[in-house]
Amino acid sequence: MKLFTTDLFDLIQSLNKAEKSFIKKESGNNSQTYLELFSDLEKLKVYDEKDFLKKQSKKQYAGNYRFAKHYLYHFILDALHRLYEEASTSAKISAQIHKADVLLSKSLYRQAYVLLEKAVGNCEEEELFALAIECYSRQYRIVFKGGYSIERPELGRELCEKETTAASQLLLYSKLNALKNRLIVWLRKQGNDAVKHQSEIKMILKAAEQLQPEGGSSYKNQVLWQHTMATGYFSLQNFELALKYQRNLLAVYNQYQWRAAKEPYNYVSAINNLIMLQLELGDTEDIESNFHLFEPFLKGLTEAKPPDIAIKAAEGAYNLRMRYGISYDQLDEHFIEQTAKPFLEKHGDSVAINFRLNFHLHMAYYYCTQLQFEKAQEALMTVLHTMPKDIRSDLHLQARIVEMIIHYELGNPNLLPYLMDALLRKAQGKHKDLANALKIFFAESGINKSKAAKKLNQTLVAYKEKGANIPYPLEKVLMLWAKSLL
Repeated sequence: MKLFTTDLFDLIQSLNKAEKSFIKKESGNNSQTYLELFSDLEKLKVYDEKDFLKKQSKKQYAGNYRFAKHYLYHFILDALHRLYEEASTSAKISAQIHKADVLLSKSLYRQAYVLLEKAVGNCEEEELFALAIECYSRQYRIVFKGGYSIERPELGRELCEKETTAASQLLLYSKLNALKNRLIVWLRKQGNDAVKHQSEIKMILKAAEQLQPEGGSSYKNQVLWQHTMATGYFSLQNFELALKYQRNLLAVYNQYQWRAAKEPYNYVSAINNLIMLQLELGDTEDIESNFHLFEPFLKGLTEAKPPDIAIKAAEGAYNLRMRYGISYDQLDEHFIEQTAKPFLEKHGDSVAINFRLNFHLHMAYYYCTQLQFEKAQEALMTVLHTMPKDIRSDLHLQARIVEMIIHYELGNPNLLPYLMDALLRKAQGKHKDLANALKIFFAESGINKSKAAKKLNQTLVAYKEKGANIPYPLEKVLMLWAKSLL
């Protein structure tokens, strides 16, 4: 495997504290040279290979740096594999199948069958259809080679039926997954051909309707189908049908709670999307009870179990509160000061970078809506000081837009032209439109602030009416700030 210049550095920087500790323990005494390279790269904030080798020229690994990089990179991957292998059900099942193959090669049929039976139980529980088919086919061979067909003549027929069922569920999953991926591609496509865009999505939904899982279908297929239908109709702005399928999706999660508990991120997203659709349609009958579904995940912010999911729940609930002005006690300034900040200080390293930065961005948004611009600037610094290549481009652009508002309010007009030029070089689409609107305001506010503020308000309202899809709560921040200028 050919490594790019920064691959090893990027891998090391992505590790959390627990992973680093495990890797260092695994290295033992035989890898001290590579452990030294690990420690040296771990300390860096920015990686420049020539500069790094110049400074570390006396280290042993510098003599054959290319080999050392490859060795350490694959050593880290192997260590991570061992660390997470036990948590991976599919890895456990694959190991059981491999052990069964060893026993089969020695004609130890009974032992192999017992081992495969355990693997089958795990496959059926986790709905791992491809691995289940591998187990059934081996069991079927054992039935006839090991003489089980004489003792239990019905066993071969039962295994054939199970294999057929697993194959049909796998085929359905593959077709649904292909349609979902096709839908995602179209949702992300750029362009102005709205008619062609809608036509393609309607064709995808029509194909998905013909694949509707039957009552006894697997949990995975039911979830995938309901999610695809809800997403498709939402993209067509048919919120009534989108809400119907979103309710059905949450009902599937609630029916299989023990399964849903294993994928909390998807469950939180489903709650988030359901509430959003209810609010779009003014269907607020059970909205408070749905909001309370976030609470177990919000509790995870202080317990950090698991932190990424807790942040997703907090972000979802906070977005909805910002967007619709819903009162939710846990998401006020007390939440920011007493929960979010301590959490990020304590557990920040264990949270994926874009989750972490997104949450800092939300804190900056919150302070902007309260017109506390110094606190907003402090929260924003974490995002702005992150290398652009390490952060989602939309988060970086949103941070740059908010940064200009903060500097304007803090009386730093000399910085605005430089910030604006940097933003316009990177911005595209809706971000570029917003940047140009702000550029006009900054230019005209020195002449007639009242007139410039009125024009900015009208521009933002026009964007909203056209359905410009400005990210929330950025739109909320811009609208409140623009109104405060009048």
